[in-house]
Amino acid sequence: MTFRGLSAIAQAESLRYKLTYGLPVRKACYGILRFIMESGARGAEVIVSGKIKGQRAKAMKFCDGLMIHSGDPVNNYIDKAVRHVQLPQGILGIKVKIMLDHDSSGKKGPRKPLPDTVTILAAKEEVLPTAPYSENKIACYGILRFIMESGARGAEVIVSGKIKGQRAKAMKFCDGLMIHSGDPVNNYIDKAVRHVQLPQGILGIKVKIMLDHDSSGKKGPRKPLPDTVTILAAKEEVLPTAPYSENKM
Repeated sequence: MTFRGLSAIAQAESLRYKLTYGLPVRKACYGILRFIMESGARGAEVIVSGKIKGQRAKAMKFCDGLMIHSGDPVNNYIDKAVRHVQLPQGILGIKVKIMLDHDSSGKKGPRKPLPDTVTILAAKEEVLPTAPYSENKIACYGILRFIMESGARGAEVIVSGKIKGQRAKAMKFCDGLMIHSGDPVNNYIDKAVRHVQLPQGILGIKVKIMLDHDSSGKKGPRKPLPDTVTILAAKEEVLPTAPYSENKM
């Protein structure tokens, strides 16, 4: 580790020398913690165990910041070291753990972020549509009118996306007859999907046209719809030239 304040080995050795020269345990440990946190660590933990005061052995634990103890990030984020120091009253054990912070450059910490890291992006500035909301409707109704005037049986236009504001929604415009199932859909329905890039985002456009039956096959399929009912013109009734009674005679 290039930075001395983020190296567990360096801080354990520093604490060992401080205790060797008679500095009180509590004061020495708090000094180590403060130096580690000021160096940019995410968290630190120092444990000193042994005959610190008197004949009874005990352990003193000093913590600051965040410290993880399980999972795969422990292998990358935790730097730890263990040292021993010989004092007149006995041997003391020193354990130092440092949790590094995420660093995209990899100098002061691992490049890989923690799995539970949540990055909140700045809200995008809302861009209002250049055309009024009513004009967007006029465009779709104009397409419908042109399709129907061209001889179509029915038409359907769907526009979806951020039409107005930041909330995405879909608008549907219909006219005439439209079938959605059965084999005639393959012959009678012509559909297309396109996308348009606007300042507020991408809009999706879906157009469906139901053609009309055309025996010539130019403006529609030759095959009529299965449910088509053809009503023939009534035959002209021929009235008798002579009265009914005269015919009997």
